[in-house]
Amino acid sequence: MSAALDREWGHLRALQRQRDGLCAGLLAGRLTLPQAVGQMTETLQESRPELSRRGQETWPRPERADEVARFLVSSCGQALRAAARAAVLQGLRQDLARHYPAPAPRHAAAAAPPGWPAAAALALPQ
Repeated sequence: MSAALDREWGHLRALQRQRDGLCAGLLAGRLTLPQAVGQMTETLQESRPELSRRGQETWPRPERADEVARFLVSSCGQALRAAARAAVLQGLRQDLARHYPAPAPRHAAAAAPPGWPAAAALALPQ
């Protein structure tokens, strides 16, 4: 059972890497949509049959280029929204640090109760 799951996870990772790479190529203008659909279709033909039934339902059918194209465009949109959210969050973190800097602890004992992480571990990255 474990070997079968390992194989399925390997195929899922291959599909995800291919999807992510194709989205990056599409968004950067290095690939056209028909090129990306062709490449994704090849990977789907190899990997999709190795997935569980539920896994297969998650991915488009390789024999339907229109489904593959819609899947890629949707995935690119999700990637852009995630990147935009990350950029907004980074800006908010910078505003937080600039406008509301964390106060220094009054003394070492107040820095963190026993069993809690040190204040430095809770600081937001810049």
